[in-house]
Amino acid sequence: MSGQLYNRTVEPKILRQLLIRPEDGDPRYAPAVLFEGDARTGKTQLLRTFARGWAGKIPYSFLDVAAVEDRLGEDALPELLAAIAAQLSRRCALYGSLRFDRLVIGLKAAQLDLDDDPAGARRQVETMLTERLGLSTLKKVLTGVAQQALKQVPSPVEAPGGLVQVAVDAVVDGAAGRLLTRNALGRARSWYAHRDRHEVGDAVGQLIDLNTALRTPELADAASQAGELLCDALLADLRDNFRTARHADEWAAGCLVLLDNVDCALGTRFLGTVAELRTLDAAAGVSLPAPWVLAGTSRGALLGALPPAQRAAVLDLGALTDLNTPEGTDPPWARRRLPFLTADDVRKLVSTVPEARRHPNLGSCVHLVTGGHPGAAVFLLDAVAATAPGDPEHLLDAAHGASTVRDALTHHLTAGLDETVVEALITCSAARDRHDGQRLATRLPGTAGADLPLAMWDDTGTHPTTVVRALLLRNLADRTEDHLWSWRRTHEFLGGAGPADSAAPARLLHHTLALGETTAVLDELARRLGTMPLPEWLTLLLAVTSAPARGARTVATGPWPGFLPSLVNRLWTAADPLSCANRRTLHTRIAGGLAELANHLDDTCDELTDLIADHQAQARRWRPALTRSAAAPGNRFEGVS
Repeated sequence: MSGQLYNRTVEPKILRQLLIRPEDGDPRYAPAVLFEGDARTGKTQLLRTFARGWAGKIPYSFLDVAAVEDRLGEDALPELLAAIAAQLSRRCALYGSLRFDRLVIGLKAAQLDLDDDPAGARRQVETMLTERLGLSTLKKVLTGVAQQALKQVPSPVEAPGGLVQVAVDAVVDGAAGRLLTRNALGRARSWYAHRDRHEVGDAVGQLIDLNTALRTPELADAASQAGELLCDALLADLRDNFRTARHADEWAAGCLVLLDNVDCALGTRFLGTVAELRTLDAAAGVSLPAPWVLAGTSRGALLGALPPAQRAAVLDLGALTDLNTPEGTDPPWARRRLPFLTADDVRKLVSTVPEARRHPNLGSCVHLVTGGHPGAAVFLLDAVAATAPGDPEHLLDAAHGASTVRDALTHHLTAGLDETVVEALITCSAARDRHDGQRLATRLPGTAGADLPLAMWDDTGTHPTTVVRALLLRNLADRTEDHLWSWRRTHEFLGGAGPADSAAPARLLHHTLALGETTAVLDELARRLGTMPLPEWLTLLLAVTSAPARGARTVATGPWPGFLPSLVNRLWTAADPLSCANRRTLHTRIAGGLAELANHLDDTCDELTDLIADHQAQARRWRPALTRSAAAPGNRFEGVS
């Protein structure tokens, strides 16, 4: 199951549209596209699919930038550039082997042990520039510098027949080296004097400065300029390949660079350098769009850290048509937030599990619990296959190795986070939205102020409580009362803190209900019923009943309208995605309670009508309850009212 992709039809089309080069005129600058998603949402799998689909058709590169940084450090930009070039230089049918003369010249200059005497240093660089650089030599230099980085390739995505291809490369590259002309190397050497920007400089001096900068990493500015120069050389090599190669006029698509986990310092530095070079081109009045497409995966930190003006210019790719920006407006960044799985996608996943036949509502249950989170859905279905529980309601409590499915899934979704950060996130899960969560985070260690590394609230509102938050709320409920941020202490803080704005009553009642103080909540809802517009009262009702619960939800009877206690209790239950009782009956009775509300007021509104229809539709998504004889022993999932 882990190798399948669902609900990912727009992303390949976005990539294809960016890759295809126009038949007439110069290509436009393609933005660096970041596919954003939370942990375990299929970002890496998406890149692997891209790599497998384009392997052998166009030059492409695929690297895990965070893994390269872990191995080589955040200053490993030369190694990262060499690894990208080494992968792009692999032979493919129409393109042959791309050359990276400028980049190799820079890398070779950086490796020289230069004389302290300036004249001697110049002679050493000039001698290096007279060396013959055949294609096989270029590749050896690139792979030599990139050796450790290339070991971090995320998965084997080579085209079929990889070993045969290596043998072909050796023969063809040798012939290409013998046919190399002096003009190609001459252009590469002189480039360091002008860098395609009409500058007139000293090429040898540039390479000496490059050597000095890379050998003195403590000089941050010098190292940054050296990285910019090498990145510029890589881009210039790509442009030269697409201008002067033998069959370049037949190359309908550009190159593809796939970078996983770009939120790290190395990824931020590389992509930031590429964006800065675009700015330099614009300032110099030249248009040199690189014939490549950069596609990376991110949890949102990279673009989130941009200055406000740059962040406002980011192109949001909600649909394929969003790429059609007016000419002259070429944004350097674009983002595509990966959508979660639909209910139909989850049902397709469930159909691959033999045990699903025993539980007709398993697909609806998994979608409810996970909200369509791809990693969580796959994990749960793997757990079903391993444990075959008798009741999907108790899936999270089923054994999973030495722990439970719930604990294992929580660990799966928070993998890689420091324990202090996870503890802070558990506390923040009590917040009802991102704003309150960030406000609480400023008081906690481990969250870097208000920076929350996991998406616990769905800003689209489709699934306001994500599976991550639902799981962490269970951990918060397990804390004892003597904990600094216990369930009670946290909800009391959130209910009382914050500005006295229009949302204050909803916030207070929400956290009051989370503490189980139902009498106070029902008193206030009953008092406001009929005295405030019905649409506003419904908004308040839904905001209040979205509260989490520490234990069983019980609402007493009292001097309130007869329908109100049961309606509050059922909406409160339905808001919990981990509460998998008989949802068909639950939603049917909520719709009935809302109809009683309309009768009580002798009034209705479009919002109430829509809400009733929504719960009726949700009820239809669940299969009817099985009879006790047909259900498995103890199967409360099908029969609880």
